[in-house]
Amino acid sequence: MKIIISYDLGYKNWYVSEFYQYFHRRIIENYPEIKFEYIPLRELASKFGFDFDGFGSLFANWYNLILYNEISEKFFIHSWYDYATAIPKFCLEQNIHLTTFSCASNLTQDIINEYSLKGIDVKPSPYFLESWSDYDAISKLDPNKPKKRECYFAGANHGIRQNILGKLAKNNFFKINIKSNPGQFKQKDEYFEELSSHAFGLSLNGAATICYRDLELFGTGVLNLRAPLNCLTHNPILKDVHFIEFIDDKLLNMILNDEKTDFEIENRIQKIEHFIQTEDYNDMINESKKWFNDNCSPESQFNIISSFLKDFSVFE
Repeated sequence: MKIIISYDLGYKNWYVSEFYQYFHRRIIENYPEIKFEYIPLRELASKFGFDFDGFGSLFANWYNLILYNEISEKFFIHSWYDYATAIPKFCLEQNIHLTTFSCASNLTQDIINEYSLKGIDVKPSPYFLESWSDYDAISKLDPNKPKKRECYFAGANHGIRQNILGKLAKNNFFKINIKSNPGQFKQKDEYFEELSSHAFGLSLNGAATICYRDLELFGTGVLNLRAPLNCLTHNPILKDVHFIEFIDDKLLNMILNDEKTDFEIENRIQKIEHFIQTEDYNDMINESKKWFNDNCSPESQFNIISSFLKDFSVFE
């Protein structure tokens, strides 16, 4: 069997493209009887008459890994694109024979069911860290270092996040660093050290309802306080098992309607401060760390994603 494998080399140390190169090496090692031919995404897109712009296109962009059998004309696509759930629809519209598709961002059971009826097997995938070096950097941190009983956030301040962070910043429990502020921007090593010195971390939804911040919190042993998580991953991330839903719909509506939130936020903080004194806190930290170890190393992600190929029977 001959399989075309397509991805982009992207940026050095960017997790997505580094992982796809790693996947390529490992799949060759695991299946020596299969001939793999690498074709850059730009060439593959052109071969099928599609434009390629690196990020914006649905079929061929730097977040996609594509495997294709020219004989059966069947495709497998894995995508870490924020809007990946639109790819199966695109393939159906373009008569692209997509047999199996994996992603995590914004993936729901309804989407899986919808495409299952149309002959596409959609698999929840693992999610990814920002940089290839992040997994090793996080794994080397001291898990027993003292932790401040504060909630740490470092990231972009855009969209609904502006409303949320504006309210939370009024409470000293939250230590908020805005990425665009030169005085608050941290290099990775400094960021991981600072994050891991806090008992709590804040995760807010962006274009996707999951981000690499969730993985960073799990790996650093920091309790994840987040907004509702409405997407599926290969191994589920569960409310009250791996994270606490601090910014729920009630609080979010209060914030967006510009209601007074000081009492509500303080009441939730008091519950969190009580929670840290219980055994349930340690259980949640341990479960989150286990999730990180089981789902975030390159080898574990290779094993999960390659299993979707069913020993390449998906191309038959």
